[in-house]
Order: sequence, then C-alpha cells, then structure tokens
Amino acid sequence: MQYQAGDPAPPFEMQTIDGSTISIESLRGRPVFLTFFKWASCPFCIFRIREMKIEYDLLTQHGMHIIGVFHSRAEKLISYTEAKDVPFPIIPDPDMSLYDLYGVERSIVGVGGGLLRLGMVAKMISGGLFKIKPYDVTATAMPANFLIDPDGIIRKAHYGNDIGDHLPFEIVQAFADQYADDANPE
Repeated sequence: MQYQAGDPAPPFEMQTIDGSTISIESLRGRPVFLTFFKWASCPFCIFRIREMKIEYDLLTQHGMHIIGVFHSRAEKLISYTEAKDVPFPIIPDPDMSLYDLYGVERSIVGVGGGLLRLGMVAKMISGGLFKIKPYDVTATAMPANFLIDPDGIIRKAHYGNDIGDHLPFEIVQAFADQYADDANPE
C-alpha cells in the first residue's frame, strides 16, 4: 500500500546505527522528513547524503527532524557510507520491514532509469562516488520521501521513479518553514 497526503504515518520503532531506538511517535510535535535510500554503497544515495549534510542546518532550523532509512545492515552502513558522520539518525533495515510498512517499491526499470540522470551521474563521477561496490541486499529498492506533520499526518509522500528521484530540497524546506513559529515561540 502506498500512502498519500492526509494519511496517518504508520507507527514504527526501530534501532539506529548507533544503537539507539527511534519511533515516529516519539517525534510527535515536530515535523519529520523520513527518507528511504537504497543500500549502503549506492553512489546515488551517498550523493544525496552529502547534499543533505550541506542542507542540514537550513532544513532543521525550525525544528524538523530528519530520519534516513537504508536497506543494509548497520555494519555495512558504517563501513560503506558516510553514515557515521551524518547529523541525523540512520536506520538499517536489511529485512525491509520499514520499506514494506511505508509501501516503498522495488524496480529493476528504476535502477536503469537513474543512470539516465546524466547531470547527477557526472557529478558523482567527478566526486569519486560512481564506483561499483558490492552490496549486501537487493539493488532494486527505490527511494521514497515522506513529509510528516507534527500531528503524525503525512503531508507529502514521494515514491521515486528511479534511483535518483528524491524530493527537491526546496519542497522539504518549504514544508519545514511552515512550522517556524512553532519551533521559535516568542
């Protein structure tokens, strides 16, 4: 089942790569950006993580909470990605239980479609990211992004059509900005 704007965010409680537990319910009262990636060494995912690290302060200035989910084991995430330096929680989900809960798709066509994002691929190659590394899980999981309001309602559900298809940061920022007054009471 895929979710749409207006649907309640499915509740979950998962362990992050640092061993702490996070639940969507514990974040009530704050907007949440829940983002699903592929596997630990996916060049498209590492590229997006690097972008998110640059945008982090701007995205969270109004109290938004960011959670990243990868279809990899914790030890792979720590060794293959920049996850250990990410300022937000990363959830390893090797059995894809959270992917399934949120209706995140798998697609062989979407894997190939991402390679057609020539500008992104060129940036990854020039940044040394486009290397074939072994993956520890299926390579067909597509990205997905969810913007969840402080009451736990999904306000935007974006299911990627290919491996490089994420919500633009401008949309995420506009969502976060809606809650500026709540995060900075006078």
